[in-house]
Amino acid sequence: MPTNRFERLSRRVASDFLNTVVVVDDQALLTGSPTDEHARVLRAPGRQGGDSSPAHRETGAAPSDSAHRLNAKELTDSFSKIGVVCAVIRPYQQELDALEQRLSAIASSADVVVLDWVLHEFKQGEKTIAIIKELLRSSRTDGGRARLIIVYTGETDLNQIADSIRAQVAAPEKAESADPFTIQRGAARICVYAKEQSRLPQANRNRQIRVVELPDTIVDEFANMTRGLLSNVAIAS
Repeated sequence: MPTNRFERLSRRVASDFLNTVVVVDDQALLTGSPTDEHARVLRAPGRQGGDSSPAHRETGAAPSDSAHRLNAKELTDSFSKIGVVCAVIRPYQQELDALEQRLSAIASSADVVVLDWVLHEFKQGEKTIAIIKELLRSSRTDGGRARLIIVYTGETDLNQIADSIRAQVAAPEKAESADPFTIQRGAARICVYAKEQSRLPQANRNRQIRVVELPDTIVDEFANMTRGLLSNVAIAS
């Protein structure tokens, strides 16, 4: 939380500016009851080895491992409390090939994009990295627009995820004192966080946040990205 007056001002300006968030997660629970959503398909826990059964393709049902689920209703309700519109996209497996182009059309007007790391068992985040690259490309065509991207995952190796993103987007190497889970690429900021049921090692537990805390975390990250008197004045204007 902000500790001084300037940080509080930066956070308030960021909160006032934020209007729209787009979330992409193949395990988003779009109904009020997790039991109803996951009763259709029963699978062993885990993220590797896709399920190509007809039931899985038709419903988009996800693995039963609760660490990877996202309560979309709880998330959208939490964003609504701070006056932010949150759209949740739960892509089916057959929709992944065109997902970057589909997102490009709507993400251009979104202030923040939240992505799951593994979409339908896709190899170690390759689809998510492709989406991030497309978002960065579209930001350049928008004149270097500031963009906040949050990777919100049930995976356990956050260091490997951050290192993979950093390498794939050709971001500068992190300094010893820098946050290892934040990647700065031009005007874009990419942050890696774990879902609340993720089985993280003790050293990284500070990156584990509940879904109801995600809106406040995003406001904080956006404030950090735009911090500075000139940035605050420009955003407030």
